[in-house]
Amino acid sequence: KPPSSSSTSSSPPTSPKHSRSSLADDITIVGGNRTGIFVSHVKAGSVAEHCGLKEGSELLELERILFGGGSVSLNQCTAEVAHFTLQWWTEPSSLKHQSNPEAYSKLCSELSSRAFSGPDSFYARVNLNMEPHGDPPSLAVSCDNIVHVTDTRHNGKYHWHCSLVDPLTAKHLQTGTMPNYNRAQQLLLVRLQKMSLAQKDFKRRMFLKKPSSRIRLVKAVDPSCRGGVGSSQHVLYTLNKRNEDHLIPYSLVQPVQVQTKRPVIFSPSLLSRGLIERLLQPAES
Repeated sequence: KPPSSSSTSSSPPTSPKHSRSSLADDITIVGGNRTGIFVSHVKAGSVAEHCGLKEGSELLELERILFGGGSVSLNQCTAEVAHFTLQWWTEPSSLKHQSNPEAYSKLCSELSSRAFSGPDSFYARVNLNMEPHGDPPSLAVSCDNIVHVTDTRHNGKYHWHCSLVDPLTAKHLQTGTMPNYNRAQQLLLVRLQKMSLAQKDFKRRMFLKKPSSRIRLVKAVDPSCRGGVGSSQHVLYTLNKRNEDHLIPYSLVQPVQVQTKRPVIFSPSLLSRGLIERLLQPAES
């Protein structure tokens, strides 16, 4: 199942500032983009309770919170993004929800299972090398590695729990944690700054470790412009909705099952041998 491209620290970014206090403190939520977002507890006598929220309510959409009055579909959000987005909830009527006891009961059963890996599910290609850090240490990943993210609020923090996967079979190879998108974005910015300085200093460039500085620059693409395999599945997995952010540490990808091998044709044939030899060389050569 080779994936095809479709276009941190545990600290969250700066908390949103509201003209009115957030109603998010009235509720506790569980779930993610795989399971849906549900209310597991409502504060008695709160505004949230008065607007009809109760245990088992599925959260669908938060209206009028983006610039231009846009809305966020909570059923497409990861656990992290849903939690962060609800900090902007100030108008009771702006939150759309429905009762879904069957799905909530299924989620509760999963949460109580020892085999439960997390409420989220999406695959991402890593665009920079990252060394282990923290206690316990995070996963060591290399540029172009594929990870399967299963929990974006691991232990209640904005930190991702995921598995490194085989790019051909999608089989899980190693499990651990990784910086969330925003923290990884900061790490990518620092890496680019260091590489820029190293290019101006020959001695520093000579001693710079090549493996740790490898990055993959990806052009930002508006999700609405994406086409091709898996384009119908949209996952909101970053805390920043601005498309002008060009530092992309993780690119969303999807597993694709190929039934038969597809031929590759090189033209003109005069170049075939040289191209094949180059393609068979190791990536670092």
